[in-house]
Amino acid sequence: DELKVKETAARTPAAVGRFEPLHAEIHKLFAEQLLQDERAAADNKPVSNCSKYCPHEGRGGTIKVHADHISEIIFSRALRKGGKHALRRLYRKLRSKLNDANNHIAEVFLSTKRCKELQPRMICGGTYIKLSKALLNLPNGVRRRHADQDRMDLRLRIISAMRTKPGSIPAPSDLELLAHKLLRLADKVEQIDEGEQLLLRSMYSNAVAEMRKGLDEAVREARRLTELVDLEADDKARLVAGIVAMPMAVAIDCSLGEDLTHPVSCLLALLLADCASMEPSPDIEGATGSEAGCAARAVLFAETARVVVLPGCEKRVEERLAELMQMCCMTRTGAECKPDADEDTAMVEHGNMAGLRRYAAALEALDGLKGHVALVCSGFADATGWAEAVRSWRG
Repeated sequence: DELKVKETAARTPAAVGRFEPLHAEIHKLFAEQLLQDERAAADNKPVSNCSKYCPHEGRGGTIKVHADHISEIIFSRALRKGGKHALRRLYRKLRSKLNDANNHIAEVFLSTKRCKELQPRMICGGTYIKLSKALLNLPNGVRRRHADQDRMDLRLRIISAMRTKPGSIPAPSDLELLAHKLLRLADKVEQIDEGEQLLLRSMYSNAVAEMRKGLDEAVREARRLTELVDLEADDKARLVAGIVAMPMAVAIDCSLGEDLTHPVSCLLALLLADCASMEPSPDIEGATGSEAGCAARAVLFAETARVVVLPGCEKRVEERLAELMQMCCMTRTGAECKPDADEDTAMVEHGNMAGLRRYAAALEALDGLKGHVALVCSGFADATGWAEAVRSWRG
């Protein structure tokens, strides 16, 4: 049985190749957190959401293989004694026990009619973005709103929390889903509930704030490391100042093959621009929010590349995202995109763009933004072409 588990993992694309060391580290993190939560539950202490979001056999496919690897780490003795079936049984019991101990799984409160006990601060970012309609008591397809008072009161509590303490709504864990929901809001094809509008905008704002916190922490660490270097005080000050002020340019692959990634790539570009424009933590000396943060630039590339100014902060985030998406579309086709565009023509154009020329155009445009840290958003479908372009660019 142990051999079968390993053979299955070996045949699974997600478990082989260059990502295997990364997968192994993720498996360890899940295992460590589950064990930590098990100890916390035994002491009647709060547990994390790890048991809810960790891979498990119910998800099927390659996710089941990841679940097996995590359970191998936790229950290594059981693997030797009873094989994978005993292992999965123990893993199911552990997840079930931790889910029971978890007092902030919103779905449990909703399904067991305990909405009165559910407070906004107990809900995680992933749940807010995925279950926004249920939490705000909105109709979903053929389903109508719930008429019971507890569901309506929950909606009012969440809206009140967003208005009085916007920072209490956590940053989203899924930028792709947030991007698509913001675009739906920008389309104005359907009437979007006021509460849902407020939620999406609050989550974006808090994603920017979380990113700024992460950047400040990185600057603190850079400053600490700089102190360990044998340099004159003035040189150290210049080095830290350079780290703090380092601008970033986002290059977005606008070719048709990357069409599905455009929303999240564009949202990431806006996040970085808004993060740069925020005032840093007061203890970050010599750092200020970039005045040009909202006029940050991005490189959009397909057959050719161009540097564009990101839509300004005077507009709502969904409007800015839709505008940047339109710029991507225009970069791909060389003209304004229309809903009735000829798909066959678009595919031919994409074929001509693919490979070395596309990547070379992006890197050439980035040359004009010297001093920037470049983040390239692409699936790198032609990995050989990308590597060759980078070699030529370095040369």
